[in-house]
Amino acid sequence: MIETIRTELSIDAEFEVSDELMKLIFTREYWIYRDWQDGIGEFMTKSGQNDEMDQIIGFKEFEDAYHNNDDNRWILRTTELFDGFSMSNNPLHDFRVDQIRLILKESFYFLQSLKNIKTRGKVISDEAMKDIHDELIELNII
Repeated sequence: MIETIRTELSIDAEFEVSDELMKLIFTREYWIYRDWQDGIGEFMTKSGQNDEMDQIIGFKEFEDAYHNNDDNRWILRTTELFDGFSMSNNPLHDFRVDQIRLILKESFYFLQSLKNIKTRGKVISDEAMKDIHDELIELNII
């Protein structure tokens, strides 16, 4: 790859490739654009009856639409976000790894906050929190 860059840019001098340059060259970023969010939202909702608010479609209706709808571009755009994704991907080359790590970390902290709220019942069991904590440590997330 470096040789191709040197050839294409007609660079003769030796140079060291920084991690930052490698990140710029190889980073794979995926975003759900705002208009895509709107389209996905429209796909996932149906009009309420009378003056009711729109409602999210049920799983069966989603499955039917997914398998029978010729125009399922919103599903395809969403699934493309996860094509080739693995937590073992190099975060230098796949920005999604850091995004998912951050989501998992902040979700854990959110669960901890909910756990500390005094309610009649538990929001999450101590055993479940320990399991999540142990898994996140194993993944080097917390």
